[in-house]
Amino acid sequence: MVGVPGKSKGCSTCRRRKKGCDQKRPTCGQCASSGYVCGGYQRDLSFIIHPFSKSAEKAYYVPRSAQTVSLALMPSLERTAVDMQCRALFWDLYLPHGIAEVHDSMLKKCNHPPNWTSVLLEMPKDEPALDLAFSALSVSRVGRSNQDVRLVKESTKIYGRALKDLQRALADSSRSQSEEVLAACSLLCLYEVFEGGDATNKSVGWVSHAQGAARLIELRGPRQHIKRQAHHVFLGARLPILFSAIVRRKRTFLTDLEWLTIPWRDMPVKTYHDILVDHATRIPGLLEQFDSLRAKSSPGTHHALNELLRSCRELKDTMTKWEHGKKQFSRPVLIKNEPQEDDMYPFQHEMSWENHLFLNASLVYWSAQLVISVTISQIELLLVSLGFPRAEVYTSTVTSQQQARQFAICIAQSVPYALMSDMGALGINHITFPLCLAFAHFTESNEERICAWLMKVNNDMRRQGIRIRPFDDPAKANYHRDTFSPGDPTGDSKNDIVTGVALTSASEQKEVKSEWPLSPSTTPNGGSFISTFIYENPAKYYYDATEPG
Repeated sequence: MVGVPGKSKGCSTCRRRKKGCDQKRPTCGQCASSGYVCGGYQRDLSFIIHPFSKSAEKAYYVPRSAQTVSLALMPSLERTAVDMQCRALFWDLYLPHGIAEVHDSMLKKCNHPPNWTSVLLEMPKDEPALDLAFSALSVSRVGRSNQDVRLVKESTKIYGRALKDLQRALADSSRSQSEEVLAACSLLCLYEVFEGGDATNKSVGWVSHAQGAARLIELRGPRQHIKRQAHHVFLGARLPILFSAIVRRKRTFLTDLEWLTIPWRDMPVKTYHDILVDHATRIPGLLEQFDSLRAKSSPGTHHALNELLRSCRELKDTMTKWEHGKKQFSRPVLIKNEPQEDDMYPFQHEMSWENHLFLNASLVYWSAQLVISVTISQIELLLVSLGFPRAEVYTSTVTSQQQARQFAICIAQSVPYALMSDMGALGINHITFPLCLAFAHFTESNEERICAWLMKVNNDMRRQGIRIRPFDDPAKANYHRDTFSPGDPTGDSKNDIVTGVALTSASEQKEVKSEWPLSPSTTPNGGSFISTFIYENPAKYYYDATEPG
């Protein structure tokens, strides 16, 4: 906006990164030297809505009337303006800022973006699936931030169109191999994290999207993820793929040596976060192996169980060494909690970090250690039930159950930092899956005070679009019996799967796979169904969403 005091005249990329711009044309020197794509000098429009006070309204005789025009009926030009404004606002609502922003020299040396979504600014704008996926996510976030139901409903319609176009892209050999289509898969997975966790129909849409992204990445091969854009989209997809594999208790291709090395061929060095995820990718395979051995439950399996126990302990020790090798500044700092009225916070301290990346790494570490500790405990108890001497099974004085509780507490103590305003919506994305694991542990342990506080946290998250099934209906959250107890799970196994956190056995998954519920975003049409494609086609994991009326 020309002539407006206080408005930076720098390029859009420098303004977003809050860096000084030398205003060179056509590309500024700051972007060129930093390896960023210069966004140019065109200004985005800023709409500031400031309601009149009652006295001002009366003085100016401004008529007030309820807004009855639906976004679906707005002229296309106005809809486009709303969409563009939501996209501009998305980055402020999603990415961390202030004290949570990243100022890490190591990341700058590796030319890493602070979050994989940042590479969207560098991608071509000619892929409809990516364009629609980003529109759905940005409109949804702006709607939730302003508690505007019309925008949230509009985002579900855009989401349905994005699904249809993504299926067309996946069926087109000339489009399916592009980084833009892969980024669209990841954005739709992110949309499901925020908008898909409705307790009424118990969506596991994010699991389906993560599986689809996993299959697409596997078909592309590791060499297709070396260049900057594809590499960072691949890094962003690894965690959802890992978490969904833990839910499904199935090994993934990510543990193969070529997938642990080739995508980093042009990177100066692996970040400490990448190394941690490398270790954690082994967990789903260990869970799958344990399910197979537990199904047999015979004394003849004790040798294999002992070998599995050794592998789990070795992985646990490896991740502990990773934790001990971290730099001091990347560790959390304990801050004494100042009790507030009705905050219900059950701990004496809470945790704080220098930036959101350090928080994310800690949450991944604690989540991985929590799952491994529980699995070790289950194996130990199974060996004892098969007649193995207890003294030979338990090798440490601190039991795995006690260690699991400590990891769950660490996750819970990170909640205040993850949900602070400076974290943006990314903090919610970081904390959701780990928080489900922690809640399951505290529920199994009957720690009512902590569970009551977590229920309050859930209510706060609901206002921002997150609906976590176990929190909404803890009486039916019996998924934790299989996750944190030995033997066969009890209760409704279908309920276990749809939580999105349940670690049910492979046989149970096969039973209910064909009955997975639809995404809440597609249900208004009344005609959505799970697509059936040949196995090689990653579109098999996506819903066929018809155009909303």
